[in-house]
Amino acid sequence: MNFMQFCQVHGLIIRSLAITAPGQTKRCATTCNTGKQNGWWRYDGLGGVCGIWGSLDAQQYRPGAEAKPLSKADFEAIAARAKAAEAERLRNQADAAQRAVALLARSEQRSHAYLSRKGFPELLSPCAADGAMLLVPMWKAGRVVNLQRINEAGEKRFLHGGEVSGTAHTIGSQGVAILCEGFATALSVAAAIKASKMRAHTVCCFSADNLVKVAATYKDARIVSDNDNLKTGTGEKAAKLTGFPYFMPPVDGQDFNDLHRANGLFQASQRIRGLILS
Repeated sequence: MNFMQFCQVHGLIIRSLAITAPGQTKRCATTCNTGKQNGWWRYDGLGGVCGIWGSLDAQQYRPGAEAKPLSKADFEAIAARAKAAEAERLRNQADAAQRAVALLARSEQRSHAYLSRKGFPELLSPCAADGAMLLVPMWKAGRVVNLQRINEAGEKRFLHGGEVSGTAHTIGSQGVAILCEGFATALSVAAAIKASKMRAHTVCCFSADNLVKVAATYKDARIVSDNDNLKTGTGEKAAKLTGFPYFMPPVDGQDFNDLHRANGLFQASQRIRGLILS
């Protein structure tokens, strides 16, 4: 019996296994309550532990061994590992935030090949001192906590260990917020807002998953999603999860920057006008 089968025997519904970090717990549905994530498990690649909150005590699995409840010492060891992992996570976030601020302080305001390719050749933005990397500040709770670094080929990286969840980069401040995923998309939305003469501002969220998290902090907003329906459909799924009105380019594989460059600023501005008024 492998660990997934062991969990299933104990009433957990697990679709796939992933090795968890020390102290990290995964949640899942159970056969006794398929509508709630009241099951939990941890897996180290060899064995693991599982349980159901409120009904099943923690059960430990090791290959070739019978299941047995965790001891007090086991729980204390798990708690200690979780505490250490959390402390390391916070240290990494603090270090990344310091590096982000330092890199921005040394950056130069200049044009960048990536921005030129996306239709903004004259835009001056923070770039690494050697000019190779475009630096996009990622803000949370009023301070820069991370950077998205974009090279000339469009490859994107965050600073290692830095916060991503809940971060955003805002362009403008007036009117309704229009949330989107990528930085180039945000620039196109901002240009379309200006051309439409509507009151709105743009919020770059860096990913579809993070867009949902950022949207949860708004009482009213609009969403511009990527059209990736033939691949994953992630963009539209995220837009629907927010509960806010959204616009998605009609052509599969397009984001709003693609639409802007393909059809011109006037059509882009009309799409944004309609979204704001929806």
